Amino acid sequence: MNKYIAIGIAFRILVNIIGLGLAVALFKHAYIDSIIGLVGAAILLAICNFFIKPIITFLSLPFLLLSFGLLYFVINGLIVLFVAWAVNSLYVDGLWTAIGMSIIISIANYVFDSVYRVPTRR
Repeated sequence: MNKYIAIGIAFRILVNIIGLGLAVALFKHAYIDSIIGLVGAAILLAICNFFIKPIITFLSLPFLLLSFGLLYFVINGLIVLFVAWAVNSLYVDGLWTAIGMSIIISIANYVFDSVYRVPTRR
């Protein structure tokens, strides 16, 4: 494995840990039991964002266009709900909380991506 790919994956998981921890801290209808659960949820969230989200986005493209992109928030919230269902130590109470958490996680990803550049091979 290329060291730049490994650094990029580790960076994405670290940003997901920070974003998910911040989202859980901000919403009272979401909690996590342990740090290990937070790391596991962040790893699963990174995997879902890499593999599952592009497929769902492609399949729902006509509806995304009709809703002017607002369906994308629902897709992100459903992915957060899936991660909460798959990881027993993460609890999210409802779709609206999951959508709010996905917005916080997206903001954290945007901020870290704009501030810190992951090294790439030139």
